[in-house]
Amino acid sequence: MYDTLLTSTPVDHGYETELWTLPILVELLRQRFGVWVADSTVALHLHRLKLSGQRPCYPVP
Repeated sequence: MYDTLLTSTPVDHGYETELWTLPILVELLRQRFGVWVADSTVALHLHRLKLSGQRPCYPVP
């Protein structure tokens, strides 16, 4: 999943946005691996991987 975050965008997986969001990651985990996790769990693991949420500098269409 880490490689997916670094080498692709949600558009590559059928979503209409270029930005990864917690709900998209949760859904992708469910679809790919059949696991159900809370947004907060995903956020915790992203933090442990030294990844952090960022806000775009421009409005996302």
